[in-house]
Amino acid sequence: MKISPLFVSLIFLILARFPLLAEDAKTPDDGIYYLKTRVSITTDSGILSLNGGTKLHLVAKTADGMKAKTDDGVQVQLKDSQVTKDADLAAKLAQEEADKIAAQQAQVAAKAQAAAEQQRLADAQRQQALDRIQANPAKPMASAPVPPLSGSALDNPPPAHFKMAKPAAKKK
Repeated sequence: MKISPLFVSLIFLILARFPLLAEDAKTPDDGIYYLKTRVSITTDSGILSLNGGTKLHLVAKTADGMKAKTDDGVQVQLKDSQVTKDADLAAKLAQEEADKIAAQQAQVAAKAQAAAEQQRLADAQRQQALDRIQANPAKPMASAPVPPLSGSALDNPPPAHFKMAKPAAKKK
């Protein structure tokens, strides 16, 4: 049985116009997945966070999910419920993550600006206090007269009630 080129063209035209499944229309090439949620990975150098929408390449299927790697080569063990093949959903998730990060950065920037303003006010108050002190210096206080220093206790005669022992007489 020979198939005419016109028939083949007609089949391709129909398939291009009406995809079989909506999921198939969104599904990229086999082996490409996207994270649905943020995932933390412990590595030798610390903890790495992968955001929702991150593109993954299938390395191997496992009993409880899959082993995949990112475009950077980071491998991660995932459950099937953590990934999708829907590229549109992945783009939406990536945008949501970017919006969350932008909101957090704006909040951190606002806190830093408020702290800088508080520091500026405290510095201004300290400078005003210093200016007041320099404008009205304190006058030195009068002190009690200091008695003159004298020599040691041996320079003064012993008190009257003190009796000195007489040297013993020399034996002949």
